[in-house]
Amino acid sequence: MSTNREARRLPTRHHIIEIKFTGRQFSRERIAHEIERIRERIPNKQFQVLLPYESWKPGSWFEDSEDISLFSLLDHYDESEIPPDGGDPVSYDRFIVYMMDPQHWQVAVILKGITDLMTAYINAYTMLMEYFPNSLEQLRNPIFLRKL
Repeated sequence: MSTNREARRLPTRHHIIEIKFTGRQFSRERIAHEIERIRERIPNKQFQVLLPYESWKPGSWFEDSEDISLFSLLDHYDESEIPPDGGDPVSYDRFIVYMMDPQHWQVAVILKGITDLMTAYINAYTMLMEYFPNSLEQLRNPIFLRKL
């Protein structure tokens, strides 16, 4: 059986390339082999693998020098919560790989940090105005500053 690969840029995230693999049964070892082939041909990228369960389940993002991260039910559930005949499948009929440049990952982390900081600032400002509605006017008033 041959492996089919379809690659495209994501329409809303142009810095991410999506590669869909189909055409055979893929064991976890075979998935790792396919990713290693990509790593050899296109170095210095970051990857994320999505596996089909009831919905697509992503592993963590990983770089060239890191171990491949594949989603596993055991990472999210205790063994006692998984039925005896359940668990991770032996093979998958398809999977998806996302690939991007590391600098885009760093920019995304920085933007998330800025967003978190702005959210914290807005929340603090809202709380301040809630508890001290006249505080902004007092800060603008030079007489208030002289009292300090």
